[in-house]
Amino acid sequence: RACQISLVTSAAMLAPCVHAADAGTRSSPVLEEIVVSADRAASFGAELTQAGTFRNARLIDTPLTVNVVPRAVLDAQAATGLYDALRNTAGVSRAQLNGATYDNIAIRGILVENRGNYRLNGSLPVINLIDLPLENKQRVEVLKGVSALYYGFAPPSGIINMTTKRAESEPVAFMQTTGTDHGSYTGHVDLGSRFGSDGQFGLRFNGVWGHLDPGIDRVDGERSLAAAAFDWNLSDSTTLQLDIEHIRKDISEPAAIALLPAANGTITLPPIPDPTLNLADEWQRYDATATNGLARLQTKWSNSIATLIEFGQSETERDRAFSQFQGYDLASGDGTLRIFMTRGQYYRNRNGRMELAAAFATGPLTHELVIGATRNERFQNGAGSQIINLPQNLYAPMPVPSRTITTALTHTPSTITDDGIYLFDRMRIGERWQVIAGTRYSDYQNETPTTRYQ
Repeated sequence: RACQISLVTSAAMLAPCVHAADAGTRSSPVLEEIVVSADRAASFGAELTQAGTFRNARLIDTPLTVNVVPRAVLDAQAATGLYDALRNTAGVSRAQLNGATYDNIAIRGILVENRGNYRLNGSLPVINLIDLPLENKQRVEVLKGVSALYYGFAPPSGIINMTTKRAESEPVAFMQTTGTDHGSYTGHVDLGSRFGSDGQFGLRFNGVWGHLDPGIDRVDGERSLAAAAFDWNLSDSTTLQLDIEHIRKDISEPAAIALLPAANGTITLPPIPDPTLNLADEWQRYDATATNGLARLQTKWSNSIATLIEFGQSETERDRAFSQFQGYDLASGDGTLRIFMTRGQYYRNRNGRMELAAAFATGPLTHELVIGATRNERFQNGAGSQIINLPQNLYAPMPVPSRTITTALTHTPSTITDDGIYLFDRMRIGERWQVIAGTRYSDYQNETPTTRYQ
């Protein structure tokens, strides 16, 4: 849509634009009209959301606090990670980590759970223990507040949803290289096209490789992405979509600084450290890989009935040498660098969903009904850590001698199963009123070798 606004300003502000009808005769001044036009389609705004049961609903009709960051904003901000995309979103902040390895995000002060609250295409819970790239994403959405009716057991912080790019009617061939003054550089290829006798097939590929140098002493690394989105229109009413992405990031992890213990109810804060200093060393790596896959079959049986069947899996593996500076003296800066050497951590999410959507009328009410069932399985093969304590100084960091793991690490498996059946009914009364009702039955189990919670 386009809008047009006419502005009329004072003669003093538009003195150069004021003229007389006759150069030799002073007459009443004439104010020229300034026309400002804007095209909504080319703006940074978004009208639709893909969150929960409100897929493709207008934001103005969604009774939730939803912020949408479309591709135009991601490009304008040169966003490569989630916090880059969401840093200007009200109520969203970075928590606990500095972002060198991945982004821990809080919404309204509540941490977004890394294994259940990050979603791909509104469905698959991807594991946010690696920097999730945005080069293959069309938009990022933040649903603030409780979301358990649709997504099952989840903290009340909210849901962060990422929607992948897909093949469009026109072919896409895009190549880009970027760099920073610290020495980072990245190459990105984006290719997409539709093919087949009737254009029934679509393929979108994104490939990324980059060298990382954030400007912090003894920190460097690399990241890569290979992602494909495939579409197949089996008929006019049935579509099959497949998404797969493989992510890798290997980077030195800067040390965290722990707060000192409280004394008489007061915690003394250290001075703001030099952001270029690193209390850890280059050999302390955060090496992680992730593979996410999602298949979705959508069928529109009539103008008022549609079904959805989808299944996906998300896997993440990582090795880590996380370090924390603690027990320091503020006067001298001397303290202890505690290093947690961890190897072989493995996380896996599997998610399946079946859904029926129907639209019908009962008297003056128009119903948009959604009935669905979902099963989510989360497996974690958590690894223990070997702890190493070394001397370090807050103000003059010393090189940290390399260490290797010398003891066997204990792996502790745990499994979470969350089954749910849900029903939503969005009832419209005329053009101005809506009533939304929903219910969900959940069966939640959490098992470890020694405990079982249900």
